[in-house]
Amino acid sequence: MKNIGKLKLLRIMMLIAMCALVLSGCGKATPEKVLLKMSLKSASDDASNCKSTGEMNIDIQASQLAIKTDVTFDQESTAKPHNSHLTMTTDMGNLGKKSIEAYVMSEDSRYCVYYDNDGKWMKMYVNNEDLSGKLSELGLSTFSGFTNYSEGLQNLSMTEETLNGENVYRINADISLADAGDDVEDMINSLGLTNSSLDVSGLKNMKLNMWVYKKSYLPAKITLDMTDLMDQIMEESVKGTMAQGQVSVNTAVMTVSYSDYGKVGKITLSDEAKDARMQ
Repeated sequence: MKNIGKLKLLRIMMLIAMCALVLSGCGKATPEKVLLKMSLKSASDDASNCKSTGEMNIDIQASQLAIKTDVTFDQESTAKPHNSHLTMTTDMGNLGKKSIEAYVMSEDSRYCVYYDNDGKWMKMYVNNEDLSGKLSELGLSTFSGFTNYSEGLQNLSMTEETLNGENVYRINADISLADAGDDVEDMINSLGLTNSSLDVSGLKNMKLNMWVYKKSYLPAKITLDMTDLMDQIMEESVKGTMAQGQVSVNTAVMTVSYSDYGKVGKITLSDEAKDARMQ
């Protein structure tokens, strides 16, 4: 038993030594090293305490009809407690425009979700493990927070740039859904893009651009091009129907920018949210 304990300790020490070597300042920065540092930093309080803004632009051509959807959002989040405030607007041009506002407030071992339902504030209590699903039902899970796109990456390349006056690494990559982590697949599912009849392993890759602050190794900006992926899914979805060959996705790009790490103060409910009725 003592020998087994020594072997485990030795392996742990070797792992720590390997991580220390990778994370040391020695050697040239590589996409793999930057992603590893970012992955470790993503678990810190600073990564959960920030502001984020973003948009999702989707352009679909259905026969002679062009359907364009623009989703914009603003969010601020804190780490301790894990609270967030989100506003989101979906604009479909002549088909209408809708805005939603929500708070996710940590209360002991569960969350309370407050949301504006067409001018009427509602609230519901949600267990930690059910939060993602409830947000998806409300149409909020796409922008539920920082997603660590570091799994399933292929064709990595990196340059050094300046963004908003800060020095950053720009990492370009393809995301293979077959090898991607749960965060990526959850994001895809939240958009309603997959179902049980589709083989995820056969879907096309997504194009990822990620700007990472050199000073903090936290993400500054992410763009995710899902055009080819969504076009393939749309084609599969209408196969065998009258719409086959008549529908195509011209654009499907998501952009998220992050700022004010560690600077978001206490999130408090608005007066309207405080009067929310229990669902």
